[in-house]
Amino acid sequence: MATAGNSQTILTWSAPASNGGSSVTGYKVYRGTTSGAETLLTTLGNVLTFTNTGLTNGQTYYYKVSAVNAVGEGSLSAEVSAAPATQPTATLNLQATLGTLRLC
Repeated sequence: MATAGNSQTILTWSAPASNGGSSVTGYKVYRGTTSGAETLLTTLGNVLTFTNTGLTNGQTYYYKVSAVNAVGEGSLSAEVSAAPATQPTATLNLQATLGTLRLC
């Protein structure tokens, strides 16, 4: 899962259903700005979350993750994407107008 924030994306995943007979020792995170064109971004220890910071707001980023054990690297996960963005700024030119109250 990918959750976008201000200049960042938080990735979370689950351990693989099968570790291939050897305990998972870490994960590799792949990122790209085009679907299907991810390259290795970082290698992590045995964790199930990663925060990718310093991203450009409005740019869509695509991610895949793989598990690693003593034998080697497993298959890549399905692709997820997120486009970091900031919250909107305050509204401008708010005005109040005094009116007449009529009772019927």
